[in-house]
Amino acid sequence: MGVAAVPAQAVSVTLTCDPSETVNGANLQAAVANPANDEVLLPDWCVFTLTSTSAPFDGLAPIARTLSIDTVSGSNTATIRRSPATGTPQFRLFDVITGGDLTLNNVTIQNGDVTSDNISGGGGILLQLGGTLTTNNIHVQGNTGSALAGAGGLALRSGTATLNGGSVTDNRAPTSGAGGIFNLTDTTLNDVRVSGNRAQDGGGILTSSGLLTVTDGTISNNTASASSGGLFRAAAARVVLDGTSVTDNRVTSGSGGGIRSGAASPSSTMTIRNALIAGNIAADGTNPSGGGLWVSAPSPVIVDNTTITKNRTVGQSGRGGAIAQTGSGNLSLTLQNGTQVADNTGSGQYSQGGGIYRSSGGTLTVSDTTVSGNRVSGTGAQTGGVYNLGTGVTFTNTAISGNTSPNAPAPGGLYTNNAITDGGGNSVTGNIPTNCTFSPVIPAFCTLP
Repeated sequence: MGVAAVPAQAVSVTLTCDPSETVNGANLQAAVANPANDEVLLPDWCVFTLTSTSAPFDGLAPIARTLSIDTVSGSNTATIRRSPATGTPQFRLFDVITGGDLTLNNVTIQNGDVTSDNISGGGGILLQLGGTLTTNNIHVQGNTGSALAGAGGLALRSGTATLNGGSVTDNRAPTSGAGGIFNLTDTTLNDVRVSGNRAQDGGGILTSSGLLTVTDGTISNNTASASSGGLFRAAAARVVLDGTSVTDNRVTSGSGGGIRSGAASPSSTMTIRNALIAGNIAADGTNPSGGGLWVSAPSPVIVDNTTITKNRTVGQSGRGGAIAQTGSGNLSLTLQNGTQVADNTGSGQYSQGGGIYRSSGGTLTVSDTTVSGNRVSGTGAQTGGVYNLGTGVTFTNTAISGNTSPNAPAPGGLYTNNAITDGGGNSVTGNIPTNCTFSPVIPAFCTLP
C-alpha cells in the first residue's frame, strides 16, 4: 500500500532590522532568492537598501513561485530601495516572471533605475508573461524607466495585475512613455493614487493593450512633454474609469492635458463614468487640443455622468478647452446621463470651442448634458460653447448656456457648419455675444440672437 504524499508546508521567514540598511538589503535578497520561502515578513519601518543585482537589471531574484511580502504588523510600512550611492548599478526592485505569483503588502519601493534596459522598462516593478501581481497599500516612488521602453514605476507587460490602495508617485520616463504605469495586460486599480509622475507621453499612465479598470482612483499632477499628462490610451487598449478623478495634469508641448484616447480599434471601448476631469492643461505654441479629454482615434469613448470642468488649452489656435474630437477615421464620442462640461477655457489667439471642439468624421452623440460657463479668449477666438466642423452630430436634452466668446462675428454658444440631428429637449440660451448668430448653420432649437 502506497504512502500518501505529505503536502509541502508553507515557509515563512521574518527578517530582522539591522542598523545597516545595506545589510538589510542583502538579507532580503537572500530571503527572496531562497525557493523554500513562501512568505517574507519585514520589520515595521525598516529600510532595505540594495546595492547589487541578483540578475541583469533585477535587484531581487526574479519571482517564479508564489511569494508574499508584508510587514510584521500587517499595517505599518517598510521600504525597499535601490541604493542612491554613486556607482550603484542600474536595476529594478521586483521582476515577476512565468509561474510567479507575487503579493506585496505595506511596502514602499524606491529609486529603481533601468534607464539602459531598452527591452522591458519598469523601474520599480516588472510583470511578465505568465506572472500575477497583487498589491495592497504599496507605494511606488521615485523610480526611473527605460530610455526606450519607458515605464518609470511599473511595467505591466503581461499576466494579471491588481493594485489595491497605495500610490504611484514621482516616477519618470523622461524620453519615452508612461511615467507612472505602462500597461499591456488586464489590470485593476482600486483606490490607487497616480500622481506627480513625468514622461514624454502618458505622464501618469500609458495603456496599449488589455483591459485597464480604475475604480475610485486619482490621476493627478502628472506631466507629459508631448501628449497626455494623465492617461494615454493607445493601440487596442480597453479602459474603464469609474468614480475616478483626473485632475491638474499637464502637457507642456502637445495635446490631451488630462486624457488622450488614441486607440485605433473600433471594438475597444473607453468608458468614463461618475468621474471628475478638472484643472488639466494642454499647452503648446500652436494647436493644443483637449485640455481635459482629447479623442484622436476611432475607438469609441463614452462619458457618463461625469463633470469636466476648469480645464484649459493654452496657445495659439487651441481646440477644445474641455474636449477635442479631432483626427482621421470615424471617431465616436458619446456624452450622456448628466455629464457637465462647465467653466473650461480656450486661451490664445484663434482658439475655438472652450467647451467642445470637433473636426473629425464619425459621430458625436450628446444627451442629458449641459455645456455651460465655458469661454475662449484671445484675438480671433471663436465660440465658448461648442464648435463643430463635422457631420454625424446628435443632441438630445442638451443645454448650451452662459458660454462666452470675444466680440462678434463669433457666436458664444454654438457654431456648426453642418446640420445637427435634434432629438428634442435641446436649448441654446444666454450665451455672449450671441447664441448661434454667425454660425453657418443655425439649428431650430437655438434661441436668436
